[in-house]
Amino acid sequence: MASREIKDLSLATQILYNRFYDRCRRDVELLREDIAILLTCTHREDRSKSKISRTPSEAFEIVMLKDGRVMPDIDTKVITHAEAVGLKYSDRCQFEGREG
Repeated sequence: MASREIKDLSLATQILYNRFYDRCRRDVELLREDIAILLTCTHREDRSKSKISRTPSEAFEIVMLKDGRVMPDIDTKVITHAEAVGLKYSDRCQFEGREG
């Protein structure tokens, strides 16, 4: 089952997420455009071989809301904020901590 709990992220990824979220919520341009970030997934159970694993996740997924409606794509400003704190944008809505 998927989770939206920050506590299901590894400690390092929790710190990166909080820095990222703080930068986004303080961005004047995003505020002016009424764009918000919504955390949608921090953990998915691994059900391989009928065994459920709950290890801390190194990645999370978000959606962007504009005027309360989901935007189809992630704004480049949000990707810039993610990269500034050490996150890697891996696909349409997933970010992960950088290795090394």
